[in-house]
Amino acid sequence: MHLLQYTGENGLATFYQLLALFWPASKSERTARARLSLLEQAGLLTHHYIGARWPAELVFCLTGRAAELFEPAQRELMIIGLPSHHEQKQILMAQDTRLYLERYLPTQHLRLIQWTNERVVRGRALANRLEGGSGWLRQDESAEGPSHMAEVPDGEIILGRVNSRGELITGSQFRVYLEMDGQYWGKQLDQKLASLARLPDQTIYVVPEPRAERLRRALEPYASSGKLILLVLPWAKQVK
Repeated sequence: MHLLQYTGENGLATFYQLLALFWPASKSERTARARLSLLEQAGLLTHHYIGARWPAELVFCLTGRAAELFEPAQRELMIIGLPSHHEQKQILMAQDTRLYLERYLPTQHLRLIQWTNERVVRGRALANRLEGGSGWLRQDESAEGPSHMAEVPDGEIILGRVNSRGELITGSQFRVYLEMDGQYWGKQLDQKLASLARLPDQTIYVVPEPRAERLRRALEPYASSGKLILLVLPWAKQVK
């Protein structure tokens, strides 16, 4: 179920992301491929070859039948079928981020309780606005025309602290926002970071290794506030 949840909550996952998380000790890819094939035969996953990062990268997506295995509240957080092309590269980066967090958080006595992708976050913000709330929507007084969306993060997670026995500590949950680097530069990057810093909770800003130094300099003004946390991912390389 965790594999289906991991795949569905972001919309897709590569074969190598799934291999690293669910078969880390496997000496061969054969076991992973066989298990994934069984899930496809059961109608729970579909596979596709996409070119968001490089040609013919193998990814897996959740089916409607698989989503029915989860409670309604969990299904609302899932993407069924292959996401659109313009979403795919950012989703792959988000999955790399989740893979890192799944490994790192236990070393800090933390647990990932909930993952909410950008599509869901934006949908909630829009619904909140339509219902008369504020959400992350505001009227920009400097712009002509109707209200438009202010800063909306690329996702959010709920974390909880665990005790020495690995048990979740009651009342320890807290929210953290996620932002995937969009190759911003100059004034545009400064505006993006300033907007993120105004969100009510901390934001993890995820950046690939080649842009790490640029982001470290840009984040210096926010060091004392602790509102923006830089997470550097190793530069993704094609795996054959």
